[in-house]
Amino acid sequence: MITAGFDIGTRALKICLVEDSRLLASACWLADRDLGRSVGRCYKQMLAGLGLRSRQVRKVIATGYGADLVAAAAYELSEPACLARAAYEMDAGVTALIDIGALFIRVVKVDENGFLEDSDVNEPCAAGSGKFLELVADALDVPFEDISAIARRSTEPYTITSTCAVFAESEIISQINAGVASEDILAGALDALTKKVLALLGKAGDIGDRLMLSGGVAKIPALREKLAEALGEDLVQPLVDPQLMPAYGAALLAQGRARRRL
Repeated sequence: MITAGFDIGTRALKICLVEDSRLLASACWLADRDLGRSVGRCYKQMLAGLGLRSRQVRKVIATGYGADLVAAAAYELSEPACLARAAYEMDAGVTALIDIGALFIRVVKVDENGFLEDSDVNEPCAAGSGKFLELVADALDVPFEDISAIARRSTEPYTITSTCAVFAESEIISQINAGVASEDILAGALDALTKKVLALLGKAGDIGDRLMLSGGVAKIPALREKLAEALGEDLVQPLVDPQLMPAYGAALLAQGRARRRL
């Protein structure tokens, strides 16, 4: 049985197709202005590439801020519920998941049965998000995939004092003009993001001792290293692209919904 999960985020739209519990196919596209049309077009392209028709997909569940744009979806579910299900499928011992996206950081607690127990989210501000890191990298003219390699060269990370993304960007540009090394600015940006995560973890309370990191920012190894060092423990590596986790979880939950109707 094939089911689909959509995650329509602020920066990208993601689709996962699952057959039973196996990830059959996945895709991620940057969102454009006409997001509604993009969702339908990308889904058709994905199915065509697999030689499938829409009627062969038994059930579709959508999540994310643009979930209502998925015309094929039978249900819309919260991102924390989808993240919890995906994390448990990959590691049944996971107690919590840290998800860092374009605008939000979430801490999702997973119960012993693999369902959402509780979640906390930071205030919607780009200063505590992947978008902030993207702004820093753009200001330094550093490709996203090179952030880790460059930041690791830092011997004296710059401490970013501004808590607002707009002011922080101005501060960073001033430091670039003052001759502060790119690696020190990038390392400082990663330190600032790490502190945001730690503050949210403190607010979340008991999160257990087996944590997983997801979201687009989880693709930056240097951030994972800083978080692991701060927490004093390694983070579980997702078995799929960490940016796909909500869509994967939505597809898995769709499996359960479809089976209950068999």
